[in-house]
Amino acid sequence: VPVNVSCTRTEFQIQISRQALPQLDRENIYLGNPSCSAQLTETSYKILARFVNCGTAGQKRQNITMLVNSLYIDYSDGPQQNIQEYEVQCDAQRKVAMVNIISVEERNRLNELARLAEESNNKNVDEESEPHETSDIIFISICVLAVILMLIAIVWLVLL
Repeated sequence: VPVNVSCTRTEFQIQISRQALPQLDRENIYLGNPSCSAQLTETSYKILARFVNCGTAGQKRQNITMLVNSLYIDYSDGPQQNIQEYEVQCDAQRKVAMVNIISVEERNRLNELARLAEESNNKNVDEESEPHETSDIIFISICVLAVILMLIAIVWLVLL
């Protein structure tokens, strides 16, 4: 589907000709999540979405911060799902936008990478939590020892 994407420093502007799509409802074309659906005009489907809405996220790509989101076109008919996914990117500093279709293979690869990254983060959190617990025990032990030494010093001064 030919998708016209542009961006400013604060928002995505997406336009798709109505002739390029079969008679879809505007709710079948959305950015990020179904609550960010397209507006319908005489000639096109339009989405105007601020970066703080619809799940847009910043990502570093070649030392440039890109604002990235997913555009979905839902052709589903009944129980059979048929959703095309496009990655929409914006370099807000240069006001340059790009759109790329995401194939099923690419989506599966991205999901696998996300799963592996999440597992790695969970493993790192588990590994990091053990030393904190040990260091807390050592800190408390040193505090208790300091209190005992202070009590001994006070008793020794009183007896002198």
